[in-house]
Amino acid sequence: MNNSTGASSKRRKVTAALLAIIIFLVVAAIHFGTQITAQRRTQRILSDWGAPGMDQELSALAIGSQSPDVQIQALHRLGDRIVYLLPVSKEAWGQVIDALRDENTEVREKAAHLLMLGAIVRPPHRQASLAIPVERLPELLEATRDTSPRVRAQIPYVLASMESQRALAGLAALADDRDESVRSAVAEGLGLVAESQHAGAIRLLRRLKSDECPLVQVVAIWAAQRIGDPVNDDDAQQLIVLLLDPHDTVRVFAAVVMGQVGSAEFAGPLRQAVLADSDAQVRFAALNSLGKIGGTTAKRTLEEILSSTEYSETFQTAAKALLAELTE
Repeated sequence: MNNSTGASSKRRKVTAALLAIIIFLVVAAIHFGTQITAQRRTQRILSDWGAPGMDQELSALAIGSQSPDVQIQALHRLGDRIVYLLPVSKEAWGQVIDALRDENTEVREKAAHLLMLGAIVRPPHRQASLAIPVERLPELLEATRDTSPRVRAQIPYVLASMESQRALAGLAALADDRDESVRSAVAEGLGLVAESQHAGAIRLLRRLKSDECPLVQVVAIWAAQRIGDPVNDDDAQQLIVLLLDPHDTVRVFAAVVMGQVGSAEFAGPLRQAVLADSDAQVRFAALNSLGKIGGTTAKRTLEEILSSTEYSETFQTAAKALLAELTE
């Protein structure tokens, strides 16, 4: 009797153990199947990023995925939609703005980059579907205090596109940011995105012309003249000084701005940069600007380059093309 009871108890335990194993395997299979289905859906969304309606699928994936890598891929594909001028709905933009609060710094940086693209990339007649929702301005202003300078350096382009007093106040705060790349972005954002002369924007750019960083100074001069504040005598002298700055990027920017302004007083400094600057990009920028300005100094400089064996074939080809334009 006891043997029979013991055998029965043992069978029940074995049965219970087998049942537990079966349940575990079924649950695992369901979970695995769900994961496979989710992965396939994710891959479909990422692959079909250009299809109608995929903007909302991508933005939902950007804030809903547990994987930062997937979030970043989704934001990247949304960026492709912007570059190719495909519609991005107001709801999708809202979810991108939500991603600015993600705990992952790289996700926040990618979301900020996407918003910057949305502000800069504009067709001739801007579609409403490319506009970033103005009512989400509070969240954008919150992002101006992000711990990542890469986030803070991309938000100015978005704020500049909104042309509201609150957005301008946010730009003014960023103009005092400790990171020079952020202050430079404020100036560049106003120059690239602002569509018309705005007194508040011009005042802000005039302030940035006196920034301690030479790059911020030269970008502010460029941006101000783009939105209707002409280069004055002080700006012109500042550009001449900046063309001698130790940093190549500053000298390139100064040379480009000189060509855009087109003043004959820049011909001498540009000639010196063409013939003597140590950086090839600076020399090319100065050469192009000198060709735009024209005149005796430009013609003489271009002829000297063509008659010398010291310059590269590429440099001489550019000089020959500019000289041909001047002598037409």
